[in-house]
Amino acid sequence: MSAPPKKKDDSMKSFIAGLSAGMASTVAGYPPDTVKVRLQTQPLGHLPRYSSGLDCFFRMIKEEGTRSLFRGMSAPLFSRAVINAVAFSTYTGLLDVFNQMEAKNGIVKPHPSFSSLFLAGGSAGVVSALIAGPSELIKVQLQVAGPLIPQNEGPILQTKRVLRSLGVRGMFVGLVPTMARDFICLGTFFATSNTLNQLARKDSNTPVSSTVSIVSGALGGVAGWLVCYPLDVWKSNVQNFSPEKGNNATYRGTPMIQFFKHRYQTQGFRSLYRGLVATLFRAAPVNGAKFFTYQLVLRLLHKLY
Repeated sequence: MSAPPKKKDDSMKSFIAGLSAGMASTVAGYPPDTVKVRLQTQPLGHLPRYSSGLDCFFRMIKEEGTRSLFRGMSAPLFSRAVINAVAFSTYTGLLDVFNQMEAKNGIVKPHPSFSSLFLAGGSAGVVSALIAGPSELIKVQLQVAGPLIPQNEGPILQTKRVLRSLGVRGMFVGLVPTMARDFICLGTFFATSNTLNQLARKDSNTPVSSTVSIVSGALGGVAGWLVCYPLDVWKSNVQNFSPEKGNNATYRGTPMIQFFKHRYQTQGFRSLYRGLVATLFRAAPVNGAKFFTYQLVLRLLHKLY
């Protein structure tokens, strides 16, 4: 959202509102995210195990139980809360810095420009990716593992496996793809959502309705994933390896251009968008819930304090 008038405690309020938004969006979007990762990481050289997102969804329930759709959620439930808190508070702080810089140069605008919104949101994505990287690694490995890892073995045991095999550096495998994805995705999300809010707002002092907030967040999320999706496919495949057999990784450490080239040559252009429908199905309610929760909690905090 566009930053409200800056107060000394606005960053802390934004952090708390971001925590709430992160938890709400994680619960809302985890099953489609699991389906997305399964589709993205289907093995090379074989007929796809799943023919579509719906096929994957129902086969997981039938073969592995409903709990498999939420496998590994405990780690991102709390980590995504912190990640969103860092992202929203960083975004708010950076946007205020950009506004102050423009004001010093004599530039007065009724609303932040699209480029300022994108740069603040993208930079917030890069910062939050430092926290998101290790969590994303464990999440992807648990989502892909299926029956190879017992259902009662969760993020803590998988983290121990990575640390035992690869050390602390192993937890940051895929950090560059995560940063690249989140710069584009969050930059687009914040810029699109806030621009839509600005267009719907009658004046700068009038808050938008809940419906506008949800729709703006949903459309911003869909736009963000549309433009960054190949980067997410790259990230998921880089992080898809067995800690005990690190050398069996197909794409671990693979640069972006090399990954795209190999993926195109071996599986075709469409493979870079495998799982996109499931992702967009997830992105709309998740980002609508995230944006709405953030603005709701922020308004409550402004009233209370």
